Amino acid sequence: MGSKQDRYSLEVHPFDDFISDTTERLIIGTFPTHKKNRQFEFYYGNDSNHFWTIIADIFKVRFERIKGESAIEERKTFAVQHNIGFTDMLELCYRRNDYSGDEHLYPVKWKDITVILEDYPSIKTLIFTSRTDAIGALGLFKTLLQKKGIKEPEFES
Repeated sequence: MGSKQDRYSLEVHPFDDFISDTTERLIIGTFPTHKKNRQFEFYYGNDSNHFWTIIADIFKVRFERIKGESAIEERKTFAVQHNIGFTDMLELCYRRNDYSGDEHLYPVKWKDITVILEDYPSIKTLIFTSRTDAIGALGLFKTLLQKKGIKEPEFES
């Protein structure tokens, strides 16, 4: 029985940051799911990702669209109305075997979140979608701060 050899693909982040001058809460992920898993080309567009279901429960809203441009526009409108922005920690990474989990992503170029915070002073809250040390969004952010010599702030769970 032969062993499967890992394949690595170099991927550029497919979306722009979604941030406005009124953004108060910035949701920070690691990197989008593999393209084959996306129902729409925007943050958390994977049909098995429960992000938008949880957001709908929290804000008592219902998202009518689940695919395509109409789903993107519906979520962007919601985000602007609620002063929410989106970004990810990685701009460029290797993905192993087309898997989407953080443990299958290998950073090449990180997004400098500190620049975003300087450019958008209205942002008061950072929300990380994964807290795994080193490989999750929060772990990558902490590493970025350490590399830049910035003291790590207190984080709430």
